[in-house]
Amino acid sequence: MAQEYTTVDGDTVDAIAHRHYGRHNGTTELILEANRGLAEHPLALPANLTIVLPILDAAAPIETVKLYD
Repeated sequence: MAQEYTTVDGDTVDAIAHRHYGRHNGTTELILEANRGLAEHPLALPANLTIVLPILDAAAPIETVKLYD
């Protein structure tokens, strides 16, 4: 079951992902997909916004991007 999270002043999606999941690679995108319109707040989320934190599929691979080869 997915969890709900209520934002506090200054929260960002990647910081929430890191606190909740222990990482932000791939999890930030999952939060954005589960909460359409959330990307409209590019710098910080407003306080008291309830968002859904989806459950991770442990079997699903995490896609990463290499910045340098």
